[in-house]
Amino acid sequence: MDLFRKHTVIRFSWDWFLDSVLILFTVWGLVTKFLLSLNLRLDSDSVGMGLISMEIGKHHNYLLSGYHLLSSDSLVFTELVPFQLGVQIITNYHPVALTITVFFLFVLSILAAAYLVWFVTGSRTSALLFAALAAAIPPEGYFWLSYPTTHNATILFGLVILIILVSFQRSLEGQRDSHQKTKKKKTQETLTVRWPYALSLVMLVFLSVFSDTLILVWVMVPFIIAYMVLLHRENGEMDFLVVAVAITSVIAYILKTYFMSDWIPSDYTVNTLSDIILNLPLFFKAVFLFLNQGFFALLENAASIRPADVLSLALFFGVGFMCIKNGWSGRNSMTPEKRLFYTVLMFSVLLMAAAFLVSGYVHHITAARYLTFTALVLLMLVAVSCPVTEKACAFFVLSLLIVSAAAGTLYISTMNTSPNEREYALITYLKHQNLTFGYGTYWNSNVITYLSGEEVIVRSTYITPDDLLPDRLNSCDRWFTGRPDRFFLLYDKTRSADEAQKNYPLLVKNVNTTDILHYRDYEIFLFHPS
Repeated sequence: MDLFRKHTVIRFSWDWFLDSVLILFTVWGLVTKFLLSLNLRLDSDSVGMGLISMEIGKHHNYLLSGYHLLSSDSLVFTELVPFQLGVQIITNYHPVALTITVFFLFVLSILAAAYLVWFVTGSRTSALLFAALAAAIPPEGYFWLSYPTTHNATILFGLVILIILVSFQRSLEGQRDSHQKTKKKKTQETLTVRWPYALSLVMLVFLSVFSDTLILVWVMVPFIIAYMVLLHRENGEMDFLVVAVAITSVIAYILKTYFMSDWIPSDYTVNTLSDIILNLPLFFKAVFLFLNQGFFALLENAASIRPADVLSLALFFGVGFMCIKNGWSGRNSMTPEKRLFYTVLMFSVLLMAAAFLVSGYVHHITAARYLTFTALVLLMLVAVSCPVTEKACAFFVLSLLIVSAAAGTLYISTMNTSPNEREYALITYLKHQNLTFGYGTYWNSNVITYLSGEEVIVRSTYITPDDLLPDRLNSCDRWFTGRPDRFFLLYDKTRSADEAQKNYPLLVKNVNTTDILHYRDYEIFLFHPS
C-alpha cells in the first residue's frame, strides 16, 4: 500500500488570473449592452434599414429605383446587404431584429479590433484588455454604437481592411527577410502578392467607400499617409497595393457622388473660425462620452458631478498616465509593424478631430455618431500601450472596470423598457379610427410606417400654407405618386421647432375646417373628398 500519495499542484499564474477577469468583465459588459440594444428607442433615422428592406422584400424594388439616400452614407453595401436585409425579411421586419443585428455588429467589431491588437502586439492580455474596455463603454456612448444607420458596419469594414493591409505588409516583409537570410537577394528582388486576396481587398475598399464616405477619414487616408511617411519605397509590391487602394477609393467616391442620380449629394460646408473654437469643447465631450463617464460629466456640468464620477475620472487618469509613460519609454524599441500601427491610429484620430472641428455638420452632441470608430481607436491605443501585467497598472484598470460595470448595471436597472410606447399607442389609435394613410414630417413618418409594419403608412412632407410637399430624404418616389381622397395630416406638438411643420396653423386656417382629432400631444387633421 502506497503511504505517500502524489498530489497534483495547479499553479494559477498572474497572467491567467488577469485574462480570466478581463474575460468576465467583457462578458458582463456585453450582457448590459445587449439589454440596452433590446430597449433602444427607434426614430425615423434609425429605422432606415428596415424601410429599405421593406421596399426590397415587400415591394420588390430590388434596385431601389427612385429611392433617395444620402450619397455620403447610403450604407447599402456595408450594412444593408450583408447584415440587415436578410434578417429583416426572415423576421418579417421586426424592430428588435434591427437593433439586435447592430448589437452583433458591435460584437464583431470588438472581435476584429481585439484580433488586430493581438496581431500587432502578440499579447493575448492586450487583446482581452481592449475587449473589456470596449464592452465597458458608458451607456450614453454605446447609444451611438447601437443606433442603426450610424456607421455601425463601417466600423467593422474598416477594421477588416486594416487587418488585411497589416497582414499584407507583414507577409511581404517576411518574404524580404527570408530572401536576406538565404542570401538569395538579387539586384531586383521579387516579392509575391497573393493577388486573389489583393483583389478582395480592392473590392472591399470599393464597397466601403461607395457606401460610407466616413471610412476615408477613419481608415483609408490615415493608412496611406502613415505608409508614405514610414515605409514608402521600401516595398514596391506594397506601394502598388496602396496606390490601388487610393485609386479605388477615388473612383468609388466619384461614382456615388456624381453618377447615382437618385441619391442626394452631401452639402459639405466649412465652419468659421468662431464655430471651430466652439466645436473644440464639443469634440472632447463627444469623445469622452465613449471613454469615461466621469470626464464627460465634468465637461458637461462640473457643479453636478457625483462621487462615482470623480472616482471614475481619477482611475481613468491613472490608466492614461501609465499608458503614456509606457508608450513613451518604449518608443525606440518598436518594431516597424507596431510603429505603422501606432501611426495609422494616430493619424485616424487627428484627421477625424480636424474633420469634426471644421465640418458644418457638427453643432450638437449628436455629432458623437461620427466618433464611434475614433473611440475604439483610442481604446486600441490604450490596450497596446498599457502595462496591464504590472500589478499597479492592473489595480487601476480593474478598478476602472468595476466602476464601469457598476454604472452600467445601475443604468439598465432604471432604463425605459417601453421606449416606443408613444408611437405604438398612436398606431393603435389610428387603426381604431380606420386611419391607415396620411402625411407628417420626417420625424413622425418613417418610424410610424416601420413600427406598424405598413399597417399605418405616414409619408414624410414639408407643410406649406396651402399644400404638402414631399420630403425626399430616405423616401421613394413611388410613395408620392397620387394622393388618396381620404387621408390625415399628423402634427406633433412636442416638435414645435420643426421647420417642416411650422406652417401647419396656416394650412389649417386656409383649408378652413374643424375636423381635427386630438390624441395625447398629437393633432390629426382629417382630409375628406371634396
